[in-house]
Amino acid sequence: TYGPCPGRRLFNGEVADASSAIPYTRDVLPQLANLLERSNSNSTTPSSDSDCDANQNDATRETRRRRRRVAIPVMDGKTKSMNIEFGDPCPGVTKLLVVKFRFRDEPIHNICRASFREHEDVVLRRSNVFDHQDKISTTSLEVYKDMNGRGSGSNDFEHNTDEDATSRKGWRLQSASSEIVLPLLLPYLLVRQRAQCSLVSKCWRSIVRDWGVASTVDVNDPSFPNFTRSFLRSIIMVSYSSLSSLILNDFTALTREDLHPALPHLQKLKALDISRCTQLDDSTLVLVSEHLADTLEVLYIKGLQRATDEGLIAVCTCCTSLRVLEVSNVPITDKSGIAIGENLTRLEALYCRDNYQLTNDSIDCITARCKELSLLTLWGCVRLRNLAIRHYAAPAGLIMASEPSNIVFLNLWGCHGLLDETADSIGEIPKLRSLIVAECHKLTDKFVEVLSQASSQIQHLNLR
Repeated sequence: TYGPCPGRRLFNGEVADASSAIPYTRDVLPQLANLLERSNSNSTTPSSDSDCDANQNDATRETRRRRRRVAIPVMDGKTKSMNIEFGDPCPGVTKLLVVKFRFRDEPIHNICRASFREHEDVVLRRSNVFDHQDKISTTSLEVYKDMNGRGSGSNDFEHNTDEDATSRKGWRLQSASSEIVLPLLLPYLLVRQRAQCSLVSKCWRSIVRDWGVASTVDVNDPSFPNFTRSFLRSIIMVSYSSLSSLILNDFTALTREDLHPALPHLQKLKALDISRCTQLDDSTLVLVSEHLADTLEVLYIKGLQRATDEGLIAVCTCCTSLRVLEVSNVPITDKSGIAIGENLTRLEALYCRDNYQLTNDSIDCITARCKELSLLTLWGCVRLRNLAIRHYAAPAGLIMASEPSNIVFLNLWGCHGLLDETADSIGEIPKLRSLIVAECHKLTDKFVEVLSQASSQIQHLNLR
């Protein structure tokens, strides 16, 4: 028979197997018999009248030799495909031919197996593998799929014919196949399943390390119910080449020994959240600045009480590609604020809450120089008196901003020192849509009047 390979999807949507492929399978025994006779006739050498006796002896020896031939070619797949010779029983579906046959000089129970793809040479070969319990006729054919075939030729065929021996020895995936197949499968596996792949063999372990296990490690992920320090170290170790986001907020058990050894190897890390990891300090931020300067774009260090200006200045000086930064509840001063404004000019979002020591000296530098800022939170900056949007007073003199501010969301909740003059500065923000000035006790009706005239584009205003 000749028909679709098992595992292929048929016209009716079913996957071909031993039963569903029967309606699309064709009996090609007569065609094979004609091809075999044609092959035998072409291999017979004609004799001449002058050497009749000698040729008769040669013909006898040729017949005996042919009976013991190891391989009998039936069809050349390079010149004629099986679809042309047998007809296409199932167009658009990959097909395969499998033959069970016996040589006449072999015992009747010695049944050989062979399989051929659509454009492969059909060659019947002797084999030491026999099926003693097979009740199918020696000339019967069956269809099956050879997923490991690589092309036509004798070497590929010999691999296909030894099906029983292979099943007894155990199936082995060649290393070359693993290098192609495993990277295609890894994106569809869970993180734990990818990690388990590294336990299969040395080859798989090498592939998993090259491709990485996880692109995101999140302590809040429900798929990690028992997130421990040892698990963190293990998952990071097998994800050096792939990890882009590391979210460890509120993981209070985290120590420097857990994170510091891994930082030099995380060459693709773009987002790092170590908020409220109370055992980390400036040494962590210094390592971040040394090893993640080229890739880091998002950094959350909220509640790092042991961090100071030293660590944040190191980050701002080296990690100039930062787009999002949160420094809420970190005991920093204007030195860090000025470092943010002078170095992080690509910053798009800045969160500062309860940074009591920041004053206009640093905040004016941020608002005037970070022109890509779209979200700015200065919650609880009680020493803030005004905002400098178009210019600010630097030590070298008055500096004018070259471009208008792009701030869309501005949160000044709890800035008790803000004065009514702030409305004029806020009016210089053309894209502002949301403004929060709740609990700013020094603001009066004058602030609201000026703001309503200067910033008519505001859609949300909180004056509580």
